[in-house]
Amino acid sequence: MTKIGVRRLSIEIDEFLNTYEGSIGYVYPYDEEPFYVQSNVHEKLYNVELVDGSLFASDNMESLYEQGYPAETFEYDADEYHRLCEEFNASAGQEHRPSFPTKYECRVDA
Repeated sequence: MTKIGVRRLSIEIDEFLNTYEGSIGYVYPYDEEPFYVQSNVHEKLYNVELVDGSLFASDNMESLYEQGYPAETFEYDADEYHRLCEEFNASAGQEHRPSFPTKYECRVDA
């Protein structure tokens, strides 16, 4: 089973704020002080990476990608990733814990 991983959205924070209709939490622009947008949100928020920083939103990046937001993506073998996680869980060693796949891990060969 091949799956799409979303690395980050290919838009800037201001553009995202102008188009996103969900709840937004804490914003971390690069090289600036963090600031709040729509505070007092009482729901689960997901970290969303954007071109010029990151923020917390009520949709995760996979959901935003499916909604049509432009994003940098990569393909990975989800079955292999789950196999690695099961292998890790069956052992007691933290040193072999699989990281979430990057474009270099669990690569799909064409």
